[in-house]
Amino acid sequence: MPYCILSFNTTHCLDGSKRGFSVIESVCKSLAFNVVFDPFAGVGKTAKSFIKNGKTYIGSEINVLRFNKLSKAIWHAQQ
Repeated sequence: MPYCILSFNTTHCLDGSKRGFSVIESVCKSLAFNVVFDPFAGVGKTAKSFIKNGKTYIGSEINVLRFNKLSKAIWHAQQ
């Protein structure tokens, strides 16, 4: 099963026209993988993007407040 481990700096620019979370959307749509592991999941913006595009999302977050927001974001994205 193809998979991807995310390593992003959201200020990175792919082609000069995409920045921030539009980079994540582009990567999600352009790569042929089914599972993504996000080691610094944060509050779930990346999770929403990947779930919306039909990927299996696995996130890890050490900060309890961010984890709680991440959990809610994932739950809402799966509805």
